[in-house]
Amino acid sequence: MTLGVDGADSWGKRLRYSVTPLYTSAPLQRLSAVATKRVQTRSGNGELRYEVGQAQCLLYAQCAPAVVYSQGRENLGTSVAGLPQANGATGNADEQGNDLATTGFIRRAASTDPAAPGGPFDDLLVAVPLQTLYERMTAARTLP
Repeated sequence: MTLGVDGADSWGKRLRYSVTPLYTSAPLQRLSAVATKRVQTRSGNGELRYEVGQAQCLLYAQCAPAVVYSQGRENLGTSVAGLPQANGATGNADEQGNDLATTGFIRRAASTDPAAPGGPFDDLLVAVPLQTLYERMTAARTLP
């Protein structure tokens, strides 16, 4: 599946995305599909807390159906030519986590401070809200 966009961020790296598998095939089973993408951020004291979703995604407590993100200017990622970019930082655990993530992602303020909780960070991430997806699909007459 593709997004139908150029696929590159401002730094010449591939945009990345992760979609809940149940939201990739038609017809969408709206009454039983559980969105599985979770996004955490760091509180003022560095503790992780949920910004989107929760520890367990359930039919009555949905998470996000998809996230789209850039790995930022520095560290990690893949160039549009398909070449892996080196990790030039140490201690950038949050960026490394996003690099390997399939369901749990981190979004937080940019930082170059290696002593900050989670280390240096410049990833940019947006979660697609489930309600927004359903509204757009309804407007396009593609939601059963």
